[in-house]
Amino acid sequence: MKLFISSGGNTVTLLQDRPSFMPGQRVELPIAQFRLEENKWKVYWKDSKDRWHFVEDIKPNDDFEQQLMMLEREEFSYFWM
Repeated sequence: MKLFISSGGNTVTLLQDRPSFMPGQRVELPIAQFRLEENKWKVYWKDSKDRWHFVEDIKPNDDFEQQLMMLEREEFSYFWM
């Protein structure tokens, strides 16, 4: 797992590092994106057309670590499929 932080510091993208179908190569897949909007971190998911959508089931929070921990909860396991 890796975090990519935007140059402005208000967007953090969670990436999963996985083996590629090509032997010896790896790929980074975006899992979720966190955006700091109005002093609260919001969580987004990415669709198959590379568009990000707000996750309404996760309320915005001013604590980034709490938002990151939300993705470990069973009800949000769909992020890791």
